[in-house]
Amino acid sequence: MAMIATNSIGLQQLTGKSDTAIKSMSDTFKQLAGSLKAGHNFENAALVAIADRFSAQVKGTNLARVQVNDGIAVTQIAGDALNTIADAVQQLQGLATQGANATLNTADRQALQQQVSAIQEEIQATITGTTYNDHALLASNQGLSFQAGPNAGNVIQVPLQDLRGTVPAMDLSTQGGAETALQAASDVLKRIGELQGSFGASEQQLTAASENLSQSSEIQTVTGGRILNADMADRASNSIANSIRVQAGLALQLQAEKLSGARVQSLLQ
Repeated sequence: MAMIATNSIGLQQLTGKSDTAIKSMSDTFKQLAGSLKAGHNFENAALVAIADRFSAQVKGTNLARVQVNDGIAVTQIAGDALNTIADAVQQLQGLATQGANATLNTADRQALQQQVSAIQEEIQATITGTTYNDHALLASNQGLSFQAGPNAGNVIQVPLQDLRGTVPAMDLSTQGGAETALQAASDVLKRIGELQGSFGASEQQLTAASENLSQSSEIQTVTGGRILNADMADRASNSIANSIRVQAGLALQLQAEKLSGARVQSLLQ
């Protein structure tokens, strides 16, 4: 009987340890749940302040990315419109080449002039109709600026040019008029090429800025998250340790009960 009494005391000790571990684990989970509900309800106020600064930087960086992407859209829309205009001017150049032929008669020249007038109308419609959020991209000399970062001074400028008077009226009614139109078309294509290069350079600059902002946002988010969750990580670690202790205690308790039962049976035999 003395052996049974000794085992009983051991079981009480094991049970007490298990209960303590279970209570500790329960408290840890309550603390974790409370932290999740409160959001910033952590013990270390300094860490919270630092994490809040990272959060503000992430928001600013993401807003800058939106603006930069708007800038990229502007350059792409304007670039596509310039390609359309360049194609149209090349058609004018081809018609002017035909008009420079001395063997054309009056009817031929009238037909060429009708085509020229129609193409010029299409060009003007493209120039005035190319917009982004109500901003004229090819009918204004006022450039657009885009905030390319969360700090003052992180600005990228996209220069604009008014092309409404770029393509002059072309008169192919005479051979001389056609030759003048050829030179005019060549000058227009040169100017369009320069503007295409300008938009292309702006797009590359904006794309690089967008990629940098994306990487910066990711780094800031990860860093801020690590700081913000530092307190929760400690509590989660405590939870795992308590869980291991509980499992070990329960295993020992079960083993002790089995040994106790076996000894009782041996005494009764």
